Amino acid sequence: MSATPKYILPASASAPSEAVRAVKALEQGDWRMACDLAEQLGRPGLAVRQLALSMRERALGMVTESWQALATAAACCPPERRSSLRTSGPGDQVALRWPSEVENEFWCRLGLVGRREELQARSQWVRIEHSVYPKRTCLIEGCADHLTWVFFDRFTWRAPQAGEWLPVNDRVTRGKLGEAGREYFLRRANELFHSVCPLRGSLTRKVWEDLGAYRGLHEAALAALAERDDAHTPRVVQRLAYITAVAWAGQIS
Repeated sequence: MSATPKYILPASASAPSEAVRAVKALEQGDWRMACDLAEQLGRPGLAVRQLALSMRERALGMVTESWQALATAAACCPPERRSSLRTSGPGDQVALRWPSEVENEFWCRLGLVGRREELQARSQWVRIEHSVYPKRTCLIEGCADHLTWVFFDRFTWRAPQAGEWLPVNDRVTRGKLGEAGREYFLRRANELFHSVCPLRGSLTRKVWEDLGAYRGLHEAALAALAERDDAHTPRVVQRLAYITAVAWAGQIS
């Protein structure tokens, strides 16, 4: 007997409000709410939770863990559950299989979110791989990720909701988030660099200083964001923080 029915949610007219809220939260970038709602969705909640965890790891700058969670989310999607894909990262040729031509609105929208996250991860990998100065590019990309995943994300600064379990476990907002400085950005940059160039050492303070430290790095990151043209991709709902960061960068560049 096919396992597919376990993944079927009602059509949009009668879809559970929790499912609609969960996929909308993922579209907007509110992975915290999506994590909370995933527990109420049964088997489909596995894909929601893994996709939300992928986004959380991305916000933390843990790109390897983010990619593996993204691959797990794809493996949890219909038409039938698949074993986790053997993928080493965005740079390999293993395509993540997301639901597309299905009648169910929930899975279609979740598939679009998954493709959005996959495309952005692969695009970033290409920018680093083809860069003449990959360490410098990683530092700029790490700062751009901070702006689009943390600083401009209004959900980062939202007060804890009643019954929300994440305030205790939310490593993104715990600690001295407002004091992000050299070590913070070098750590994010090294996570990126090691994921693309694992045998080429690590970034040091010299890269930070060559970019002009905190102010110079942010200027370079905003300039890079201003050149992005994917904030309004057809059929893809970009995260609110990404749209805001790109728009702001375009205004001041």
